[in-house]
Amino acid sequence: NVEDVEGTIKLGTPTDVTFTSPWVAILTVSAESPTSQPVQDVEVVVEHLLPTEDETDLNFRLDLVTEDSGAVLHEIYVTDPIRWSGLTQRLRLTPSKCDGVRNTKRECCLEVSADGETCVGMGTEHDFDPKTVVTGYDPSTFLPTTQTIPSRSATNTNARQDVEDAVNILFNHPNTPPFISRQLIQFLVTSNPTPGYVQRVATVFADNGSGVRGDLEAVVKAILLDDEARDPLQHLGTPHFGKLREPTVRAMHLSRILNMGRHSNLRWWDWGTYKDQSLQDPMNSPSVFNYFRPDFRLFGDLASNGLDSPAFGIVDSYSSISFPNHLWTICNTGFKDGSGAVLSEDLSALESMASDIPGLLDHLSLLYCAGTLGAESRASISTVLGSEGNLTERARLAAYLVLNSPEGTCLK
Repeated sequence: NVEDVEGTIKLGTPTDVTFTSPWVAILTVSAESPTSQPVQDVEVVVEHLLPTEDETDLNFRLDLVTEDSGAVLHEIYVTDPIRWSGLTQRLRLTPSKCDGVRNTKRECCLEVSADGETCVGMGTEHDFDPKTVVTGYDPSTFLPTTQTIPSRSATNTNARQDVEDAVNILFNHPNTPPFISRQLIQFLVTSNPTPGYVQRVATVFADNGSGVRGDLEAVVKAILLDDEARDPLQHLGTPHFGKLREPTVRAMHLSRILNMGRHSNLRWWDWGTYKDQSLQDPMNSPSVFNYFRPDFRLFGDLASNGLDSPAFGIVDSYSSISFPNHLWTICNTGFKDGSGAVLSEDLSALESMASDIPGLLDHLSLLYCAGTLGAESRASISTVLGSEGNLTERARLAAYLVLNSPEGTCLK
């Protein structure tokens, strides 16, 4: 018997939230501010129904919204269950300084530095001995090169400084620009960029032209505007150029084709089936290293030719069938959010073109494949579309089949 409770409070106004069950799993409280200005300090008092000698785990979330528009200003989560004991617990949160931070320690989100920085390190949990960071290798001595983070006194400020020093050492390491640049290219353009492409982007990472290192806006611009990314001859003349598109990217592309953005209350994910059928749980990768390794190589021709295929890391004999089936469900019923609400698809634009199959395929080739739908795929899809006389169903089939064609599945 678990109850999820939602309540709304106005700042400065005591508000009761009634629990009908003695076991409360999740408590969601919204604090409404009369203006859009950040709320500086909020105290939430949680009164517990359990006897003082009992304990239970409670997941806590606080949303701060404006009274006039209902827009969320801040979201504060304590993601690990807090051990609650007794009848009353108090939390004092400073959302403008802890905005959007998810922490595994309750104390981190409750303690902020005097200068308004997000969260301070916890000195009581930190090792203040000297720390040696390996920065490279000296071939003349066969020994690693190192930098040392010195011993410091045990304060919260010094705990944070240790972390900043370690990050700065890594950030300024000469391997960092090509390492980051190559992975960004893999996500945005192609799984196997040439060394020259990586070097050109890494050069911009190291210096954006104005002496700034790590300017990601300049880096992304360099990735997308590089000749290797823009030259059609590069795409068409190199068989392995491009990348497999991740399941969620393909699902979002389909949502645009189905005009899902017309729903003002668009919410998605269908937590019940999407993860199981796509093997990708949006916004919830299984580790900080993403859903798949950047150097994953699918066995067979790709691996034997030394080619990386990162997104294939979450493709198996099950998902290669289950995910296209799920996309077909979306084509027929739209999205279903976690509460079970259905957000329907809109095929009217495609239906208006469906009487002209070549024109419809030209349109979808442009939207899905940047105009690269090949003759073999086009012929196969045209045969299927020609067998369907109902224009609505023909439009639905076209949206689905072009997305799942080789050209729609892979980005070149």
